[in-house]
Amino acid sequence: MSSNAGGSRAGDGASQASADVRLSPDAGIQAFSEPYPGMQRDGTMRRTYIPGRAVVHVSAVKGDWAQVSVDGDIVGWVDGRQLLPPVSGSMATPARESPVPSRLSPDRKTVPVDVLVGVLAGLGVLVGALIDWTRIVALNSFRIPAAFLFDPKTTSRDPRLGYVLLAIGLLGVCVAFLPRARGWRVVLGLLALLVGALYCAQVASLLSDGGARVSFTDFVGPGPWLTGIAGFVLAISPLLGSTV
Repeated sequence: MSSNAGGSRAGDGASQASADVRLSPDAGIQAFSEPYPGMQRDGTMRRTYIPGRAVVHVSAVKGDWAQVSVDGDIVGWVDGRQLLPPVSGSMATPARESPVPSRLSPDRKTVPVDVLVGVLAGLGVLVGALIDWTRIVALNSFRIPAAFLFDPKTTSRDPRLGYVLLAIGLLGVCVAFLPRARGWRVVLGLLALLVGALYCAQVASLLSDGGARVSFTDFVGPGPWLTGIAGFVLAISPLLGSTV
């Protein structure tokens, strides 16, 4: 039987339907020139592909297959079980909708919140190391010796505090992706928090002992604050377990 014959009239044995209105499935549906095209393997029976949620009119039914038209033009035969609502004919097969991928809930990977927060906190430690730690003279942590945390009058120059924070921040980002390394996030976060707290404590001690007229908040820059906050967030990030 030719394509024209299948597209313009129902095949032999097709039961007529009174132009019932249906919707195509969300993912669309392929129309064929004859019902049950699985018997043909050369692909010549394919006709129009009907997009999702298109209004179709059922003009004939043969078994589970329905002849449909769109905008008054017969486009071919489709699997009536996939229409909304389904169509089932003389074979009396229970009507059911074939499973189709949902466009509203596609298969997607989820990212645990604790991983996302851990990565952002690790990056926060890195940013904190780069911005100013003093206001009067613009100095970041890479120009402050790490020994200053324990002795504000130290003459040591190396290692610089910035490299310590660089290691903490990078390790924090890396271990955020390791489910079994949540404990390391706590350790690294507390270290970053401790660095910020010790720096502020030593600055407060120097200003107090020296009788400086400069206030603590006028001297300390945003670097230690951001480092401490990011360290605190990194330390508590393993407690977050929801997904986004």
